[in-house]
Amino acid sequence: MKSRNFAELCNLLAKTNREIVLFIGSGINSHLIKQWGGLLYTLLESGMSRSFERRVASNGLFLDWILKRDPYEQANLIRRFLGKQYLVYLHKELYAEITERSINTNKSLKAFADLCQNQRVHAVVTYNYDDLLEYIMNNREESRKAYSVFGRKQKTMLRGQLPVFHVHGYVPWRAKISSVDDSKVILAREEYHEYMIEPFAWQTTVQLDFLRSYVCLYFGASLTDMNMVRIASHALHYNENNSVYSFEITEHLLTNKKKKPSDYNEETKSLIQRTRSSLLSDIGIKPIFSDNVETLYRYVNKLKEKLHEGDNTPVHFNAKS
Repeated sequence: MKSRNFAELCNLLAKTNREIVLFIGSGINSHLIKQWGGLLYTLLESGMSRSFERRVASNGLFLDWILKRDPYEQANLIRRFLGKQYLVYLHKELYAEITERSINTNKSLKAFADLCQNQRVHAVVTYNYDDLLEYIMNNREESRKAYSVFGRKQKTMLRGQLPVFHVHGYVPWRAKISSVDDSKVILAREEYHEYMIEPFAWQTTVQLDFLRSYVCLYFGASLTDMNMVRIASHALHYNENNSVYSFEITEHLLTNKKKKPSDYNEETKSLIQRTRSSLLSDIGIKPIFSDNVETLYRYVNKLKEKLHEGDNTPVHFNAKS
């Protein structure tokens, strides 16, 4: 694991006292909420059961064919199959295994809630629909609370509190989701297109402002989403902010349906990391690789320490740390 970029980040924070913005993806909820592929699969099953007679709905070959389509086409079909119940089913599947205990004992959520207690964390941009980060922050004894920003109108920023911008939509855990709901989500291709043709949509302008002006840190984000890449690329070309980092878990990069991390030798792992670094550099993002989730937590804890004002101790590069 190389920590050169992390050392650079910590020294930057200590030297300049700049504020940070966290950009978080579904990876931070990986043990609580179904990830993108699993969520689409269960929604497709529900949609097919609702839209077709039993013989068609149980046709495995038909489902396999759909699953070979790109995710945005799958989401289009889900919307078509579920109709006005789309958000109801999304809420049901999103929180299928959530309990108060599972939230309060989740190590990932706790780590990020702890990090967000520092006032130098200016805001959070989340690509997730859930409000679990806000829930855990607002149900703890610490003084700093969080509030959700979503929909077409932004709330006025509340002094001392943490705004969490839901740029892909908002489906809160404990709210009753009706078949007609204004918490619009961006999942299907047509929703992405609608979003992309509005150049001054608040979701776009907020992200661009942060990427141009703050130290920005991506966590749990694959950075393959078309909107993420478009906005990061745009920000790169119109400003000189060289303070955008992505925390990457090597174990996750090497895991797929056919391979597991132990199948790769060190040379191949290094090649994959260098290739990933090159692709991220195209959109102005510097990777910080962690071998696994536990290593990531150590980075987050160290980052929390470095955010305290007056910490000017430099962090030195150590290729073995």
